[in-house]
Amino acid sequence: MPFNKPYVAGISIALPKTRIHLMDLNFDKRRIERTIRLTGIENTCLAESDKTAADYDIAAAEHLLKNLGVFPDEIDGVLFVSGYPDYIQPATAGVIQRQLGVQKNCVALDINHVCSGFIYGLLQGYMLIETGMCKNVLLCMGDIAAARAIHAKDFGGRMVAGDSGAAVLIREKKDSDLLPTDFSFYHDGSGAEKLGILVGANRYPKQPGITDVEHTDENGNIRTNENWYMDGMAVMEFAMDCVPPKVDEVIRKCGWKKDEVDVFGMHQANAFIVKKLIRQMKISPDKTPICVKNTGNLGPDSIPWALYQYSMMQDSSKWKKCILCGFGAGLSVGVAGIDLSKTKFIKHIEI
Repeated sequence: MPFNKPYVAGISIALPKTRIHLMDLNFDKRRIERTIRLTGIENTCLAESDKTAADYDIAAAEHLLKNLGVFPDEIDGVLFVSGYPDYIQPATAGVIQRQLGVQKNCVALDINHVCSGFIYGLLQGYMLIETGMCKNVLLCMGDIAAARAIHAKDFGGRMVAGDSGAAVLIREKKDSDLLPTDFSFYHDGSGAEKLGILVGANRYPKQPGITDVEHTDENGNIRTNENWYMDGMAVMEFAMDCVPPKVDEVIRKCGWKKDEVDVFGMHQANAFIVKKLIRQMKISPDKTPICVKNTGNLGPDSIPWALYQYSMMQDSSKWKKCILCGFGAGLSVGVAGIDLSKTKFIKHIEI
């Protein structure tokens, strides 16, 4: 169903100040050079040891609201999308609500998604606005896999993942010229073990001497079962099979033609995957930003980061027909057809 009431008023990103150049990692230099050429990633962002994903979200949200001239007590919905909450319970959205000074008469909700989290967060925020439950929803997203979850000797993970926080303000439209938004999703839970952290919660609790024992995989990556893991080939095959038909579906639902789309905001897994999707979907590279060189894969923040970077080179007020697509852990795909012509992209901050 199309959503007619909500729109994205603004987007802000907070990055850690610390950057790790891949050549400084303690891995084989020729292997690093090949990875840089393939992925397009040269530096990754690394969160400070005393900061959580919520800390970066709060900084991004304060920066966003200040620049949009919106007061925290105007917010009546807070969403936190991440695989890295402050606590197992209660919801981290409540931590953000308290720190920002958001009114207590609000919805506060966590969503456990990473790669496709931006699209899931947009869906939830749009539903809250469309139903009249909320007027101003603050969508916060964060990823700190690089600092907290990836083993220091896991070549595959350390070379791609970056940490960050993002804030998105979703409001009720006052401009009837904005196009409606539509979504499509796909989820294959049978691939859950292909990407994520499977040990540490209730299904597979940590067991000292068992789950924390290091082991080496067939590619030479070292990790424990408590660490973040990705079967890169399986995830890429999933993306190639499942992303194009969902993108085509949303374009049809919106009543657009593919060549009419102003920008394709794809999840920034790495340059290789995005370029492969561009070729497979036969979309314009000039309309599909790739922004991983100095940050790495920022998880749910990767699409907002790519859009922000692209807005510095293009006139975003002309972005009437936009396709946003997240894919990865779940295994999941989320696609939105959205009008971003009234969205303000606020200069990013580093903390």
